Parts: sequence; C-alpha cells; structure tokens
Amino acid sequence: MSLLKVNELQVFNGSTITLTATTVATSSVFNTGGQLNVTGAITVTDASTTRTNLGLGTIATQAADSVNIDGGAIDGVTIRTNSAVTDLRVDILKLDANTISSTNTDGNITLDPNGTGNVSIGNFSFDADQTVGAGQDNYVLTYDNSSGLISLEASAGGGGSGSSYIEHSSTVSDSLAISAGTNRMYVGRTDFSSGGVTMAGTLIVVGGYANFTSASALNITGTLNVI
Repeated sequence: MSLLKVNELQVFNGSTITLTATTVATSSVFNTGGQLNVTGAITVTDASTTRTNLGLGTIATQAADSVNIDGGAIDGVTIRTNSAVTDLRVDILKLDANTISSTNTDGNITLDPNGTGNVSIGNFSFDADQTVGAGQDNYVLTYDNSSGLISLEASAGGGGSGSSYIEHSSTVSDSLAISAGTNRMYVGRTDFSSGGVTMAGTLIVVGGYANFTSASALNITGTLNVI
C-alpha cells in the first residue's frame, strides 16, 4: 500500500483490522489477509471495474422494479406471483389479454398435442391425430357423443366424383312432419304409412305420387306439389 491516510485510530486485533476513521484512502491496492470491518461507506473511483471484480455485472445498477434481463436462463419460477404479465413473448408467439397471436409476417399458429392427445377448446374436443390427405377431400367435421370428439368423416348423401343424389325407400313407414318453412322432396311413388302426416311446409313428389291411404292421420296446412 503506497499511501494510507487515517484520521482516527486503527485497532489491530489478531487478523482483524477495524477502520473507524472519517476518511480512509488508498492510491493503490489494499490487501488484507484477514477480515476487514468498515463502519462507514465505501466509495470507489471506478465503479464499473469494481463491479466486474466483484462479479456483480450490470444487474447491480438496476432498480428492483425496472430490471432488464437480456440473457441467461430462467428455470423453476412462477410468472405472475404478485401482478399480471400484460405482454408475454415466446419465440414468435405473443400472449396479450385474451389474444394469442403470431408476430412473424403471415405466421401460422400450430396446436400440436403429443401422440394421440386431442385439442380441447371450451366444450369441444377435436380428434387431432386423424390421418389427413387426399383421401379425406370434402370430408366434414362431425360430433360423436359416444367418444365426445369432433372428427373428420365423409359427407353423408354425397356421391363420388363430385356427383350428389337423394336416395330413399319407396315406402316411408314413419310419421311425416314437415314444419313451416321446411321443404322436403321424394322421387317416384311414395306410400306414407303407419304414422300420421303433419305438413306445414312444402312436400314435393317427383316422377310419381304420394299415397296417404294408410296414414293414421293427415293434416296438410302447407303445400303439396306432385310433378
């Protein structure tokens, strides 16, 4: 030590040096092999170098309520212990209020459950591990109550190669009820039997006729067209 200025008494007690002076200054390195007790403040002329030597880094200069972390790892923590996170960015995803959005231009958002896991949105669960390819062209989403899943199935009533058709038995044995504002069409002779017929909408029979002789009741307030 090239210079040591002491305004008050230094007490030497074994390996301990206690400095009680108003001002203690050194122009070089201050070395002690034991314990150094300081009752006042320590002031350094090169704070940045001192922080580096102490291994503190720039985090030591940031306020507790305004910390900027640009590197390292955060593990085993709980986010929003004291207050809500108002804007969370993970890679190219942004979580803000009730919105999950992508931050890259025209970016997609992919929900990809592991293995045979499904994607649940509210009360709806989608069968997310179904095979999807050219063989599923024009398939539609349907709900199966037994499995509780929404999945892709072939559209009912559609034919191959883009054609469509209506197919039914020549004898309709169930009761027929057509509500107002509803249209129904049959092709060829159609016998309505067993149940009653209540028709408030429109019934069209093409290429035949409608036979109601076996119906237990007939109530027509709508329109019957035979073509």
